Amino acid sequence: MRSAPRLSLLTLALGATLLAVPASPAAAAPTCRGEAATLVGSEGATLTGTEGRDVVVTDAAVAVDTLGGDDLVCITGSPPPGGGVR
Repeated sequence: MRSAPRLSLLTLALGATLLAVPASPAAAAPTCRGEAATLVGSEGATLTGTEGRDVVVTDAAVAVDTLGGDDLVCITGSPPPGGGVR
């Protein structure tokens, strides 16, 4: 009958340990000049915006077509070999 209290104590100790471990922080959402990005690229990607306002973070995209709107574009990441801003 002594195993039941030990098991309960072990369960309680394990639960307390799991609660004490901090959760890893979520990755911060990309921003451009303090505004949340509405379009985020990736290496080698071609991005196409909207007719409205876009907040674009290129993140090494090779081409961006923002279409209409009063857009904000932040060029980030490294261009692929032979690439760059045109």
